[in-house]
Amino acid sequence: MPGERRLRIVSRVMAWVCLVLTVLAPLAVVATWLVIEHRPVPPVMAGLLNELTWADRLGGMALGLVPVGIAAIGFLALHALFRRFARAISLDTTNARLLQRFAVSVLAAVPANIVAGALTTVWLSRDFPSGERILAFSVSSDDVWYLVVAVLLLTVAWVLRDAAELAEDHRQIV
Repeated sequence: MPGERRLRIVSRVMAWVCLVLTVLAPLAVVATWLVIEHRPVPPVMAGLLNELTWADRLGGMALGLVPVGIAAIGFLALHALFRRFARAISLDTTNARLLQRFAVSVLAAVPANIVAGALTTVWLSRDFPSGERILAFSVSSDDVWYLVVAVLLLTVAWVLRDAAELAEDHRQIV
């Protein structure tokens, strides 16, 4: 069956992609904080990124790794889900649980990213004189999009779980 073969191939590829992203995302955060003053940044951050100390960099890395760690948990769940799809395991409560875990990680990563960004501005301006310290929140339309997609995936996971339980009931009857 061509559709099943296509699903297996795409699932194998995506399983590897998710595994690579689990490793590369935290490494990208670390690399970014090692060379951040050489990257284009929003104007509010430009003044904060002059002559960063190692404490500044380590604090920025730690704060940046929180939402990335949450995302990594989601990527690991997706890795496991795609591996199951590659083995032609589709209508299953385990798959529903893995999809739900990914959806929850996306749902949690959005506010974690917003808070981490705000805390980063506080961290980098901690030595500024009183009244000149910065607290900047940034919420984009992408954040709203990710939240909507996360809720959609969470809903699909619930439907998948219900369908898998119903299918299991039918198998036991027959």
